[in-house]
Amino acid sequence: MNRPTLTVMGALLFGMLLTPSNGYAQVRFGADWLFLSRDNDSDAQLISGPDAVSSGEMDFDYESGYRLNLGVGLWEYEIDASWTELPGWSSSQGGTTTAPFVFDDTAGNAVVVPVPPGNTFSFNNAMFDATTSMLFGAIEDNESEQLQNGAVWRLFSESRYDDFEINFGTNRERAWYRVSFGYRHVRFDERAGLSVSGIFDALDSDDGAVFGDLTNEANDGLSNAALINAGFFSVDGAADGFSAFDVMGGASPDTVTVLHLGAADNRLDGGQVTFAGRMFPSDYVIVEGIAKAGLYRNKITASVSEVVAGSVNDDSVYARTLRDERDKAAFVGTLGAIVMVPVTEYITIRGGYEATFLTGIGLAAEQTARVATDALGNAVFSADGDGVAIIHGGVLGLELFW
Repeated sequence: MNRPTLTVMGALLFGMLLTPSNGYAQVRFGADWLFLSRDNDSDAQLISGPDAVSSGEMDFDYESGYRLNLGVGLWEYEIDASWTELPGWSSSQGGTTTAPFVFDDTAGNAVVVPVPPGNTFSFNNAMFDATTSMLFGAIEDNESEQLQNGAVWRLFSESRYDDFEINFGTNRERAWYRVSFGYRHVRFDERAGLSVSGIFDALDSDDGAVFGDLTNEANDGLSNAALINAGFFSVDGAADGFSAFDVMGGASPDTVTVLHLGAADNRLDGGQVTFAGRMFPSDYVIVEGIAKAGLYRNKITASVSEVVAGSVNDDSVYARTLRDERDKAAFVGTLGAIVMVPVTEYITIRGGYEATFLTGIGLAAEQTARVATDALGNAVFSADGDGVAIIHGGVLGLELFW
C-alpha cells in the first residue's frame, strides 16, 4: 500500500475514532477476502505457420487478494475509503514445433523447409532484420537462418491489480439506497513474453547446403555485425554472433533462444459515481446491489524487449528494448451483489460476487505488434492502449460497527 493511500486512510480512521457513538454517527471497518480471476481479452498472433500461437491461449486462474474498508456516517451523509490489492495472476503455455522456425523471409522456400511453410514470428522484430541483412560486412540474405524441428516455445503472462477509492455521499444506514461521488485510483500492470529455443541452423537458400558456398558469401551462421546493424546491443558473452556449427569443434551447432517480452503499466486516476440499493432488508439477511462508473486518465508506460542468447557452444547475448508513454481516456465500472448477515448489533458477515471492467488500458501481449519501421529504417514503438480487462469473482468478509 503506497504512502498517500496510507495517509488518507489513517486520517479517516483517526476521524472515526473521534466520532461520537450516538444515533447520528456510526463508524464501520471491513476486511474482505477476494477470490478473483480475470479474462484474457488479448488475442495477438505471435507465431504464424503450422504451429501457430496467439496470446489468446493464456488462461488465468482465481487468485486471492484482500480489501480494507473504512467509513463513517454523520447524520445524513457518509464518507468511506477502501484499498484493494491482488498480488497477481499468472499463466503459461508451451509446446514443441513440428516444422523449422524460420527467422528470415525463407519460410516458404521448399529448398530449406522440406514441407513449407515454416514457422515465423508474426510481428515486426529485429531478428528478421538481422537475418535478411544485405549490408556490406553483414550479408545474411543468402542463407535461411532458422531453428531445426523440435524447437521449444513458451508463452507466459503475469499481471497485478491495486485499487484505492474515497467517496462522499448519502448515509447507507438512513435509507434503503445511497448515492456517492468520489475519486478512484487503479493500478494494473502486466508482463507477457514468448520464448523460442532450439538448435540453430543456417542453410544456403539456393541449394540447402549446410556448409556454405564461399562464392555466395555464406557464413554458416548469423554474424555479430548483422545483429548490431539490426539494432541489438551485445550485453554479455563473446559477442561473436551464432554459428550453425562449431568451427573449432567440428559439427556441433549453437543452441539459440529468442525471447520477446512486452510490458505495460497502467495508472488510472478519475472520478466515479456510486449507486447502491438494499433489497429485502431485515434483521437476519440484507441483500445489496451496487454499481460504480467513472471516467479516468490512464498514464500508460509500455516497452518491448527482444533478447537473443546462445548456449551449449556459444554464450553471446544480444538485446534490444523500445519504450513509450502515452495518456489515454479510460473507463472503469464495477457491478456487484452482496449478501449481509448480521451476527450481532456490531458484527456483520458479508459475501457476494463482483465484476470490475477496465477499458482503454495497455495489455502486455499486445505491445509487440506496435513496433514499426520509419522512413529512415529505424525501429519505432508506440504503446497500445486499446485493451480491455474484466476482473471478477467472489467476496467474503466481516464488518464491525460502533
